[in-house]
Amino acid sequence: MKLPLALAIALLSGGLGLARADDTACAQREGVSVQILGSGGPVADDARASTGNLIWRDGKSVALIDAGGGIFLRFGEARARIEDLDFVALTHFHTDHSADFPALVKSAFFIERNRNLPVFGPSSNAIFPGLNGFLNGMLGPKKGVYRYLSGFLDGKGQEFSLEPTEVDARKATATQVFSKGDVRVQAVGVPHGRVPSVGYAIEVGPYKMVFSGDQNTQDPRLARIAMNADLLVFPLALPEEAGPGARQLHAVPSQIADFATATHARKLVLTHLMAASLSALDESLAIIRQRYSGPVVVAQDLMCLPLD
Repeated sequence: MKLPLALAIALLSGGLGLARADDTACAQREGVSVQILGSGGPVADDARASTGNLIWRDGKSVALIDAGGGIFLRFGEARARIEDLDFVALTHFHTDHSADFPALVKSAFFIERNRNLPVFGPSSNAIFPGLNGFLNGMLGPKKGVYRYLSGFLDGKGQEFSLEPTEVDARKATATQVFSKGDVRVQAVGVPHGRVPSVGYAIEVGPYKMVFSGDQNTQDPRLARIAMNADLLVFPLALPEEAGPGARQLHAVPSQIADFATATHARKLVLTHLMAASLSALDESLAIIRQRYSGPVVVAQDLMCLPLD
């Protein structure tokens, strides 16, 4: 696929904060970093894995946010280790955000981990399961698709279990789902059409990272906990001229920029890129630049973004 002119120039000049992806860059450095495991979406037309992000601290992969198709491969390429994870956070249960989670659970058969693994995700509605329904549908001992892995739910025959925390996506205020040492995680519902979805504000030491999840920015709840993020990771799935139906699911470039500006994000990372958004990348970046003055990064698979 021919790159848009703005993207090609940025790759050569570094003018948009783009950097060549180095598989193990985060694994080899001290401090706190975010690695984009997958920068794509639900369509196999972009040569990218679907959505997934890792938080690294001092060379250890401590948190996984989303696990879409292709993340299993990228997780290994990044030299991440399940035994190092402090938690997994899933924004919603579209396949491009969750399909590889059972594969990662399966790989835990072959590791040594003796502490339970917290997992966060949204509540259910009439159309979609919540986190508990998702896990039971995948791993439940009686009817789970992968019920041979049910020990990770009930602890039978395994050295650790998954510890699910379901976030009420309809709740008016954020929920603190994790607190340990200087790590704190807040989750709150975000508007993604009819799909229950949550966004996360994650603090690790002095750094704050916000993962917006797929959303249209028409709800202020995430903005309240997203203020002054060192890194804001936001999907760029649509061009500005997208129709009203698509806008119920995703924000357009002007809305993304306005959200980043209103919350004083120090750096904006654009991910969840598909052919539709890549074909209009020049125009989208121009719109974002007009409305947001901070650094903008166009994500690539396995890109490492140090926070320090």
